[in-house]
Amino acid sequence: MTTWHATTTNKGSAHEQGLIIDDNGRNVAVSYDVKDAELIAAAPELLAELQSAIFYIKTYGGEVTDNFSAGGNMRRVEEIIARAKGE
Repeated sequence: MTTWHATTTNKGSAHEQGLIIDDNGRNVAVSYDVKDAELIAAAPELLAELQSAIFYIKTYGGEVTDNFSAGGNMRRVEEIIARAKGE
């Protein structure tokens, strides 16, 4: 998996934008709000970690708490993963 990185173009000007690039320096995305660039850059890693967490919970179980219920949060996380994968 290639890592995405956030940078800023036109820094300090009225046309400042976030730029998301991969490890090879290729442009992946442009964020018109610079604050969003870091989140977009982290998206592939966030998706991978969520998928790993779902696999671990389904495989090995785990303690269900009020903050993370297998019925509610797990389904929601799976929906988000599906959306991120374009499914």
